[in-house]
Amino acid sequence: MNELQIHKGNVFRDLHTSDDIFVMPNAWNAGSACMLEEAGFYAIGTTSAGIAFGMGLPDYEGTLSRDAALEETQRISTSVKVPVSADAENGYGHEAAEVAETIQLFADAGAVGASIEDYAASFGGGLYMNEHSLKNESEPLVSRLTH
Repeated sequence: MNELQIHKGNVFRDLHTSDDIFVMPNAWNAGSACMLEEAGFYAIGTTSAGIAFGMGLPDYEGTLSRDAALEETQRISTSVKVPVSADAENGYGHEAAEVAETIQLFADAGAVGASIEDYAASFGGGLYMNEHSLKNESEPLVSRLTH
Protein backbone atom coordinates (compact mmCIF):
# COMPACT_ATOMS: atom_id res chain seq x y z
CA MET A 1 0.00 0.00 0.00
CA ASN A 2 1.17 3.49 -0.74
CA GLU A 3 1.05 6.43 1.68
CA LEU A 4 -2.16 7.85 0.20
CA GLN A 5 -4.00 4.56 0.63
CA ILE A 6 -2.75 4.24 4.20
CA HIS A 7 -4.01 7.77 4.86
CA LYS A 8 -7.40 6.92 3.34
CA GLY A 9 -7.53 3.79 5.48
CA ASN A 10 -6.86 5.81 8.61
CA VAL A 11 -9.57 8.32 7.66
CA PHE A 12 -12.02 5.47 7.02
CA ARG A 13 -11.21 3.88 10.39
CA ASP A 14 -11.66 7.23 12.12
CA LEU A 15 -15.06 7.71 10.47
CA HIS A 16 -16.15 4.35 11.88
CA THR A 17 -14.83 5.01 15.38
CA SER A 18 -16.11 8.57 15.70
CA ASP A 19 -19.17 9.34 17.79
CA ASP A 20 -20.63 11.04 14.73
CA ILE A 21 -22.68 9.36 12.02
CA PHE A 22 -21.44 9.46 8.47
CA VAL A 23 -23.25 8.73 5.23
CA MET A 24 -21.43 6.80 2.55
CA PRO A 25 -23.16 6.89 -0.84
CA ASN A 26 -22.41 4.42 -3.61
CA ALA A 27 -20.63 5.31 -6.83
CA TRP A 28 -20.96 3.25 -9.98
CA ASN A 29 -18.09 4.82 -11.91
CA ALA A 30 -15.33 7.41 -11.54
CA GLY A 31 -17.55 10.26 -12.69
CA SER A 32 -20.22 9.55 -10.09
CA ALA A 33 -17.49 9.19 -7.43
CA CYS A 34 -16.12 12.64 -8.29
CA MET A 35 -19.61 14.15 -8.08
CA LEU A 36 -20.20 12.53 -4.68
CA GLU A 37 -16.85 13.75 -3.37
CA GLU A 38 -17.60 17.25 -4.66
CA ALA A 39 -20.97 17.08 -2.85
CA GLY A 40 -19.03 16.74 0.41
CA PHE A 41 -19.19 13.06 1.32
CA TYR A 42 -16.27 11.85 3.45
CA ALA A 43 -16.21 8.31 2.05
CA ILE A 44 -17.68 6.50 -0.93
CA GLY A 45 -18.78 2.92 -1.45
CA THR A 46 -19.00 1.11 -4.73
CA THR A 47 -22.15 -0.62 -5.91
CA SER A 48 -21.97 -3.90 -7.75
CA ALA A 49 -25.49 -3.32 -9.08
CA GLY A 50 -24.56 0.13 -10.38
CA ILE A 51 -21.36 -1.12 -11.97
CA ALA A 52 -23.25 -4.01 -13.58
CA PHE A 53 -26.04 -1.73 -14.84
CA GLY A 54 -23.40 0.64 -16.25
CA MET A 55 -22.06 -2.28 -18.26
CA GLY A 56 -25.52 -3.26 -19.48
CA LEU A 57 -25.66 -6.30 -17.18
CA PRO A 58 -28.39 -7.36 -14.77
CA ASP A 59 -27.73 -7.39 -11.04
CA TYR A 60 -27.56 -10.96 -9.92
CA GLU A 61 -24.78 -13.26 -8.83
CA GLY A 62 -22.27 -14.12 -11.48
CA THR A 63 -23.02 -11.44 -14.04
CA LEU A 64 -20.44 -8.93 -12.80
CA SER A 65 -17.06 -10.60 -12.84
CA ARG A 66 -14.56 -9.99 -10.09
CA ASP A 67 -12.14 -8.56 -12.65
CA ALA A 68 -14.72 -6.05 -13.89
CA ALA A 69 -15.57 -5.02 -10.32
CA LEU A 70 -11.87 -4.63 -9.52
CA GLU A 71 -11.22 -2.52 -12.62
CA GLU A 72 -14.08 -0.15 -11.83
CA THR A 73 -13.10 0.02 -8.15
CA GLN A 74 -9.59 1.02 -9.19
CA ARG A 75 -10.93 3.75 -11.48
CA ILE A 76 -13.17 5.01 -8.68
CA SER A 77 -10.52 4.90 -5.95
CA THR A 78 -7.91 6.68 -8.05
CA SER A 79 -10.33 9.44 -9.08
CA VAL A 80 -11.12 10.66 -5.54
CA LYS A 81 -9.22 11.71 -2.43
CA VAL A 82 -11.76 10.23 0.00
CA PRO A 83 -11.72 6.59 1.15
CA VAL A 84 -13.49 4.00 -1.01
CA SER A 85 -15.13 0.84 0.32
CA ALA A 86 -15.82 -1.89 -2.23
CA ASP A 87 -18.96 -3.93 -2.71
CA ALA A 88 -17.23 -7.29 -2.89
CA GLU A 89 -20.39 -9.34 -3.44
CA ASN A 90 -19.96 -12.62 -1.53
CA GLY A 91 -16.19 -12.36 -1.83
CA TYR A 92 -16.43 -14.04 -5.24
CA GLY A 93 -16.11 -17.42 -3.57
CA HIS A 94 -17.54 -19.69 -0.91
CA GLU A 95 -14.31 -20.58 0.87
CA ALA A 96 -12.25 -18.40 3.18
CA ALA A 97 -9.17 -18.47 0.95
CA GLU A 98 -11.20 -17.22 -2.03
CA VAL A 99 -12.74 -14.42 0.00
CA ALA A 100 -9.38 -13.41 1.49
CA GLU A 101 -7.87 -13.29 -2.00
CA THR A 102 -10.73 -11.07 -3.16
CA ILE A 103 -10.24 -8.70 -0.23
CA GLN A 104 -6.53 -8.44 -1.03
CA LEU A 105 -7.30 -7.74 -4.69
CA PHE A 106 -9.76 -4.98 -3.76
CA ALA A 107 -7.12 -3.48 -1.47
CA ASP A 108 -4.64 -3.66 -4.35
CA ALA A 109 -7.23 -1.81 -6.45
CA GLY A 110 -7.25 1.03 -3.91
CA ALA A 111 -10.20 0.19 -1.67
CA VAL A 112 -9.70 0.62 2.07
CA GLY A 113 -12.82 -1.27 3.10
CA ALA A 114 -15.20 -3.85 1.71
CA SER A 115 -18.60 -5.32 2.32
CA ILE A 116 -19.15 -9.04 1.99
CA GLU A 117 -22.64 -10.43 1.47
CA ASP A 118 -23.79 -13.40 3.50
CA TYR A 119 -25.86 -14.81 0.65
CA ALA A 120 -25.13 -16.51 -2.64
CA ALA A 121 -27.80 -18.28 -4.67
CA SER A 122 -25.14 -20.73 -5.85
CA PHE A 123 -24.39 -21.78 -2.26
CA GLY A 124 -26.87 -24.52 -1.46
CA GLY A 125 -29.61 -22.79 0.51
CA GLY A 126 -28.22 -19.40 -0.41
CA LEU A 127 -27.59 -17.94 3.03
CA TYR A 128 -24.24 -18.73 4.62
CA MET A 129 -24.76 -20.17 8.07
CA ASN A 130 -23.07 -18.43 11.00
CA GLU A 131 -20.60 -21.27 11.46
CA HIS A 132 -19.43 -20.85 7.88
CA SER A 133 -19.41 -17.08 7.64
CA LEU A 134 -18.05 -16.22 11.07
CA LYS A 135 -15.48 -18.91 11.70
CA ASN A 136 -14.32 -19.79 8.22
CA GLU A 137 -14.33 -16.39 6.57
CA SER A 138 -13.91 -13.72 9.23
CA GLU A 139 -10.76 -15.00 10.89
CA PRO A 140 -8.58 -15.02 7.75
CA LEU A 141 -10.04 -11.69 6.62
CA VAL A 142 -9.39 -9.95 9.89
CA SER A 143 -5.88 -11.36 9.94
CA ARG A 144 -5.17 -10.25 6.39
CA LEU A 145 -6.60 -6.75 6.87
CA THR A 146 -4.83 -6.05 10.15
CA HIS A 147 -1.35 -7.30 9.27
